[in-house]
Amino acid sequence: MNTSPSFSSSPHLFGARGQSLLTHYLESVYEVYAPAQEPFKNRRVIFSFRIGEFVPVDSRQDLLFGTLAGAYLITACNPASQPLSPLENERRQRQLALQIEDRGWLALPAAGRSVDASWAEPSFLVIGATELAVRKLMRDWGQNAWLWIDPAGQVHLQHHGQCPADPSLGPDSFF
Repeated sequence: MNTSPSFSSSPHLFGARGQSLLTHYLESVYEVYAPAQEPFKNRRVIFSFRIGEFVPVDSRQDLLFGTLAGAYLITACNPASQPLSPLENERRQRQLALQIEDRGWLALPAAGRSVDASWAEPSFLVIGATELAVRKLMRDWGQNAWLWIDPAGQVHLQHHGQCPADPSLGPDSFF
């Protein structure tokens, strides 16, 4: 069983700033929450994971994404890793939630955070999306990267520097 950090590209795509971002992504903890009436308040963690790890089997079976193409952890907050105000991030997340709903994808509230919880960024765990659709959506929202949980449950870092299946998405990485 491979438990080493997994990111789907060559390390040479990461410049000096990119290497710092990569370290940040690899050190972060990602959490998925039970749905609640009040967004991102008093959430109960269903499961947490890190890049390269495997999501617990029970969690995958409960969410039914093992039979699909996997799941994606995505956000609209802080595009290109540039901090925005909490109000602007909240507005962007609401807009992203509407886009997810319009596409008919299942979404659970989630977040990426530092180990010491001094930093956290709201996200969604999305089930039912295709890689190409997520890639385009994340490019539209100006995101550096997102996570893909494959059908076996392993967590992978994804970014625009990978060769997309659709050339219209552009070849350049934000890293």
